Amino acid sequence: MSLLLLGACGRAVPLDPPSPGPQDAEICAAIQARLPDRVAGEYRLSVSPDVANTAAWGSPAITWRCGVPQPDAYEPTASVLNLDEVLWFPQRSESGVRYTSVQQPHIEIEVPSLYPDPASVLKSLSPSLRAG
Repeated sequence: MSLLLLGACGRAVPLDPPSPGPQDAEICAAIQARLPDRVAGEYRLSVSPDVANTAAWGSPAITWRCGVPQPDAYEPTASVLNLDEVLWFPQRSESGVRYTSVQQPHIEIEVPSLYPDPASVLKSLSPSLRAG
């Protein structure tokens, strides 16, 4: 129902879409098509611009962007989280946690601090990343 209300109000979550290369863009579109309607109990929302490599859920929004650059802070010796064969580089801030996949295409998931278990967000998205 919140999805319908959001759409009726004309609001969408603003996201800066990355610009992946053609091969990564194709992979990102395939992954985006498999993303769940709910993450951490939150419904999927409209995003602006509406492109195949971004998605969002809830308020404050959990965001997903595919085809982002590797974070400047990442180094091969950095501490990563291995979850379902995907390596995630976490970056904490006052507003939450940003996870970026080490493998390509790089996927960025931002989880606001309101959500008590950010790793559960990654777990709920894992099947979409592994499929196909």
